[in-house]
Amino acid sequence: MGEQLLTGGASAMIAALVTWIFTRKKNHAEIVKIEVDTVAEVARIWRELSDELQEQLKELKGKYDDLHKEVKGLRSENNQLKKQINNL
Repeated sequence: MGEQLLTGGASAMIAALVTWIFTRKKNHAEIVKIEVDTVAEVARIWRELSDELQEQLKELKGKYDDLHKEVKGLRSENNQLKKQINNL
């Protein structure tokens, strides 16, 4: 009876060890897959944000150019008015 118990216990421990080894490899593979998926998702989000920021930059540059032209025109007009005032 003691021998059967020892043999059964040893078999159970070997089975548990083999199961643990294969489970560990499987878990590691799942972790690697999750990491790869996470990196891909982060890259996708970064690209979307980059595209949005480029679009906003383009829009703001256009507004800046318009305002720059307006200021240049107003300065010219201001200088002309100053000359007219000085001639009075």
